[in-house]
Amino acid sequence: MTTTDLPPGVRELTFAGALSRHAGTGPTALLSLTDEEMLALLNDPDDSSVHLPWVTAQESSPAGFDRTQGRLTAMRSLLARGVVGPESAVAAAERRAVDGDPGRLVATGLATGIITRRRAAATTVEMVDEIVPRGALCLYVDRDGTTLQEQVSTQGLHHFTMLDVADAIGNARTFCAPGLPSPADAAAPAAGARDGAVWTGPHDSFRSDPELLRITGEILSCSHVRVRGAEAAGELRILTTTRSLLLVQPAESAPEEALEAVPLQLPELEQLLDHLLTAALSRS
Repeated sequence: MTTTDLPPGVRELTFAGALSRHAGTGPTALLSLTDEEMLALLNDPDDSSVHLPWVTAQESSPAGFDRTQGRLTAMRSLLARGVVGPESAVAAAERRAVDGDPGRLVATGLATGIITRRRAAATTVEMVDEIVPRGALCLYVDRDGTTLQEQVSTQGLHHFTMLDVADAIGNARTFCAPGLPSPADAAAPAAGARDGAVWTGPHDSFRSDPELLRITGEILSCSHVRVRGAEAAGELRILTTTRSLLLVQPAESAPEEALEAVPLQLPELEQLLDHLLTAALSRS
């Protein structure tokens, strides 16, 4: 790819767009980064949308954690791995003119594309489990349907993969309903047809509500799903329980802070995730 004499900002968008080709032949692993390396690469490391489980755990430990020192140490690792380099060397590899100080450190094209995709995606869907620590699954969907997946482990390892939206939906379903077979293999746990809410209650401490627990039995996982984008924004939860699969969302006909639980079948869960991930595609 030739990026000669690109105006400011265009280099980043060029490499973000270039990631799309990696989704054409199935899921393609791109790069893995640590929490500390994410801190070093991001312009706003305190952004709440960045999941930093290892750093957060260290910060709450008796020894604590210095983010500034962590970023400096991570930059040495990035330099050693070739993810970051002097502007002169990166410009030569990208076949473009040197932009500014030739000795300043810049990320290579792959890392630049990943960071820019995270920031500029048409739709972002983030998932964490509020009961069982399983890290996070973040999906950044572009308007061409290609998706950057960020799988964050509990140890603060960020694995980036490019894939198409169909594979992204399957991965999201697996995260939201862990341990359940795919819709093609088996039916969802018996929860009845999706014919309305089976519970309505307060937002605070809803997982310990006696009436909800009477309906659900033991809650095995609670996947908190957040959606950001121009065409869709909001949050919901998917409960996997010993008795059912439930969608917990803001109640339609109740006080503003109330939630409702609606039974789901696995095919309905996939349809819901499809809607969330593709909300921006029809507007492209």
